[in-house]
Amino acid sequence: IFSEYKIKIDLLRTTEEGEGGVLIEKYAGDCDGFVAVGGDGTLSEALNGMMKRRPEDRRPLGCIPGGTCNNFCFDLGLRTATDAATRIAMGSIALMDAGKVEHNDTVTYGLNTVAWGVGLKAVQFADKLGFLGPAKFDVGGLLAILTFKPTTVTCKMVKHGQEVTTKNQYVIAMSQMCQRAGNGFRFGPSAKLDDGLLDTCMLKQISVMRTLELFDEVKREGSHLYAYDADYYQYNGMHFSTDAPTPMSVDGEDSGTTPMTVTCVRGCFKVYV
Repeated sequence: IFSEYKIKIDLLRTTEEGEGGVLIEKYAGDCDGFVAVGGDGTLSEALNGMMKRRPEDRRPLGCIPGGTCNNFCFDLGLRTATDAATRIAMGSIALMDAGKVEHNDTVTYGLNTVAWGVGLKAVQFADKLGFLGPAKFDVGGLLAILTFKPTTVTCKMVKHGQEVTTKNQYVIAMSQMCQRAGNGFRFGPSAKLDDGLLDTCMLKQISVMRTLELFDEVKREGSHLYAYDADYYQYNGMHFSTDAPTPMSVDGEDSGTTPMTVTCVRGCFKVYV
């Protein structure tokens, strides 16, 4: 497809985790655009590499779905590698938001999800269950629900200058840039890639059976949005803390512990659409 559009490509292969971001940071100035072939994790590496460059030196990113989770591509309407390559070759570009996550004196950018609680633990279990294929996320979710202990969470959110604080016992918090996380779980059914808002779904301390029911509602295209035991917020920025430091992740990768601050950086990177 690229040759049909007379586009010259140079192939860079990664050999270890995190190398994609290093390559993009190093070589982005030598090309008109970068294309990541893989899933959300690969694209997240590309984003973080690009964000280390000066704004005027950042090149458009393209994504060709080829990973276990392709939620960013899904929200762009890219279902196959052929669709994605064609759209990239046509050259249409749009600005997208990213979540800027600050914690423990480090900064990470996310384009999919910032996860805490059962959602994070489910991914950790799933990583050990690769032999199950896509079913690893369902099994990992079940194991996480059965083993995670609720924690008191304090969340201070800002939207258009107005601050809202919530404090409760929660078992999960998923802050979404995309609508979906993991294997297509639609935690953020109202999320948009370019609206300047981050969508957060937080499930309160409830019984194991009710938690399983809510996860089923998440899988049924986001009907949990109307559940009495689920809180759903849209905000520009958030400070998230727990009684004791607990693990968190950005785009599926372990990223330290709470407390953390998440800010939506509107239109900070370019994407082929």
